[in-house]
Amino acid sequence: MKQAQFVTLHSEAFNPTFTLFYKLAQERSDVAREIIAVVRKKRGGMIRGIERMCDAYITLAYMDASRHKNEKKAIPIPADQPIMQLKDLDEVVIPTMEIKVDPSGCYENLVTVRSFLPHYHLAGGVNLPKIIDCVGSDGKSRRQLVKGQDDLRQDAVMQQVFSMCSMLLQRNTDTRKRKLNIRRYKVVPFSQRSGVLEWCSGTVPIGEFLVDPNKGAHKRFRPQDWTSLACRKKMMDAQRQGFDKKLEAYSEVCKKFRPVFRYFCMERFLDPAVWMEKRLAYTRSVATSSIGIIVLHDSQSFNKVAERVLLRLQEKLKGVEEGTVLSVGGQVNLLIQQAMDPTNLSRLFHGWQAWV
Repeated sequence: MKQAQFVTLHSEAFNPTFTLFYKLAQERSDVAREIIAVVRKKRGGMIRGIERMCDAYITLAYMDASRHKNEKKAIPIPADQPIMQLKDLDEVVIPTMEIKVDPSGCYENLVTVRSFLPHYHLAGGVNLPKIIDCVGSDGKSRRQLVKGQDDLRQDAVMQQVFSMCSMLLQRNTDTRKRKLNIRRYKVVPFSQRSGVLEWCSGTVPIGEFLVDPNKGAHKRFRPQDWTSLACRKKMMDAQRQGFDKKLEAYSEVCKKFRPVFRYFCMERFLDPAVWMEKRLAYTRSVATSSIGIIVLHDSQSFNKVAERVLLRLQEKLKGVEEGTVLSVGGQVNLLIQQAMDPTNLSRLFHGWQAWV
């Protein structure tokens, strides 16, 4: 394993793109250390508090919770966890709160960390991220998602991309009229394999609504269909087969697992006018978010993501696809066809549940 790692790193060392990326990363790291050193001289207590908090988050992120993986109720955080010792960090702002740039440099009335509630929930998934609650100096509790064994740096870049997308959408007359915007959440990487994310309150995961084994829409509206677990097994069995077999398996899954998402708005918004308003709002939000996702897909490399994102998004807004200028309708139809193409969907990782 070490030999393989050495060969990989050795080959990367002669890759100009990797060398440039490493150099830029090293330069940013050096500048960050210089800034911290300057701030430490003036606000030593704040820096020490931030370091304590970061270490506590990382320790919690790597805490083994596998024996609780099937637990749905709140799980006590062990008293020896460093995060339980964090109290009244008056100079440390809650990391998942968005802080707007203050031209005056005063930054008054910031919400700092008071404590953490002594329990957590598991969000599911392979690495079992932990849902915790941070209590701020304003007395409010803010939910967070602590992740370990997962690189959040690309998630953080994605949120920056969405921020740039929103900025460009506001500059365009047509998109500004439609009030198109991408709602973002804070992502804070603490190390290469851990970090914390802002929990989006007041939301329901689509997967939970559709395929929850107890109250999911599929179980309620189409109990005769295959379960999502059975569909996943079918696609797992086809993973090592050729593309034709994958497409064949996917087609069978789709016949046995029919769409039910339309019931979401029908259940919640009984007034026809409100139903139409919410349906349109959802459609526009998906379309807006898809711009950023498509841009990320097209960029293929995060090394030059900022430069390529701006160029690609400007092309999208102009209707340029593969060098050809399309009408708005033509561009939308192309994207819809690409997104709905069974051939593409059948090749996705089965854990993403394309059939849902």
